[in-house]
Amino acid sequence: MILEAKNIIHRYGDITALDDVSLKLNKGEILGLLGENGAGKSTLISVLCGLLKASSGQIFFNGKEINQNIKSFRRQVGLVPQEISLFDNLTVRDNLYFWASSYGICRGSAEKRIEDIAKELEFLSGLDKVVSTLSGGYQRRINIAASIIHQPDIVILDEPTVGVDVHARNIILSMIKSMSSNGTSIIYTSHYIDEIQRISDTVNIIKKGKIISEFTKKELVKLSEIYDKVVLKLSKIDDDIIHTISGVSTVKHITIDGDIITIAPFENFVINDILGLDISDYIVDIDVVKNTLEHKYIELTK
Repeated sequence: MILEAKNIIHRYGDITALDDVSLKLNKGEILGLLGENGAGKSTLISVLCGLLKASSGQIFFNGKEINQNIKSFRRQVGLVPQEISLFDNLTVRDNLYFWASSYGICRGSAEKRIEDIAKELEFLSGLDKVVSTLSGGYQRRINIAASIIHQPDIVILDEPTVGVDVHARNIILSMIKSMSSNGTSIIYTSHYIDEIQRISDTVNIIKKGKIISEFTKKELVKLSEIYDKVVLKLSKIDDDIIHTISGVSTVKHITIDGDIITIAPFENFVINDILGLDISDYIVDIDVVKNTLEHKYIELTK
């Protein structure tokens, strides 16, 4: 385990922003953090990267409490903020040289590192362009590069794909997966729940300063295999058909609207439970809706 937060509480006056939060991050793991605006994500990120000292609780990095050497710990973390933290009037290359020098990286080493990141994030052709002339999505990729120039052990990304196009989003997500494969530990926040489900090994949901639920990769995979509902359009509906469908052990309950039957299934439901019945000749159309992390998130936070 590379990072552990234990019983973190943080208050702003009478307001409790974090209420007994605990979490663990393993080497190479991607931890997705979901929560509404005001749920406590930004405060938690500030505490986890050592920018904000919690009112109480402890943060451990490689088994040692971070306050024993907070400056050393901060050098092991790369924070990608929502805001663009670049100098508008400098070129991309000069921006990255600046951030590299702030971490004590010599110019020769920085040059190679910049080239490598630029290739992976696909902005090699823009290295000598002034930042203010670049699109917002392009600047977001540079923003990430500036935060990982020193090859930190932990990278915390706060909604890094806001305002970027699909191509740029895929580039960013691909790099995150690559960093994880190479042993970098990631904490990733986003309002795009499909992104969280796509790349995360673990997902924590935060609400009103509390971690209210945690899903492992195995649980996320299982979640995506569960049917949320099955909608049947039938050429004929009678008492026998209703009784046949209702009698399936994996069917929780059904609702009927004209020639439409909507099935609410149990978790162990599979579509052949319906297709194998002797009513299949009457099925005109069938629509299945799989469960998603978004469904679960809405259920937990409403």
